[in-house]
Order: sequence, then structure tokens, then C-alpha cells
Amino acid sequence: MRARCSQVGHALGNKLHDGDRWIAAAAIRLGIPLVSHNGLFDGAPVLSSSRPSMTASSLWPCGSPYVQRTMPGC
Repeated sequence: MRARCSQVGHALGNKLHDGDRWIAAAAIRLGIPLVSHNGLFDGAPVLSSSRPSMTASSLWPCGSPYVQRTMPGC
């Protein structure tokens, strides 16, 4: 995958993204789309990716569940 991404000039070809390539390779192997807020996966060769429609702020208007527990009255 790294070689193919490097050939087409995609950022996943960069050596820094070893972990991201493992994630992408797992999605490819399982035949499932990769859903991520990380734009790095957009346009990667052979990878079906999309961004989730819901954001953390729409799920938790007061922030994460941790913030809700530590800041009563939110």
C-alpha cells in the first residue's frame, strides 16, 4: 500500500503514517469502508473511505461524557 500511495503522491505513502496504513489495510482486507474524521484517508488508492455525518458536538453538546461528569450543571 505504501508503494502505491507513494506512486500517486498520496500522503499515506509517507513513512510517518505506518499506523494509518495498518488501519487502511485492515479496512481493505475486511472489505469495509473506513469511516474517519481524519482527512488523510480521502482519495487513498483502493480504499473506500467516508467521513461520519455526526460530530462529537452533536452527540455531546456539553462536550465529552468525561466533561459532563467533571462539570455538573452542563
